[in-house]
Amino acid sequence: MICVTSRGGDYTSEPMRSMDFVEPYLRMIFGFCGLTDIDFFNVQPMDMSVEIRKAAQRTAISDVREYAASGAWRQAPVLERVPMAVA
Repeated sequence: MICVTSRGGDYTSEPMRSMDFVEPYLRMIFGFCGLTDIDFFNVQPMDMSVEIRKAAQRTAISDVREYAASGAWRQAPVLERVPMAVA
């Protein structure tokens, strides 16, 4: 799964990192549903000057393009299920 978020502040380092509730919350909720292979792309900080906002957008677009080109998003092969013996 790929999640793209947009954030007003920059939560990449302390002390803001400890205040990030979005990514941990989504990981917990999706993990509860069985989705644990999640990659996040956080566009941040967006609540700053126009120059900073545009730089953050360019960085995020570049990161996503690099990720797409890497093939890391491709689904792993599904393992064949072995029937369980019933006693």
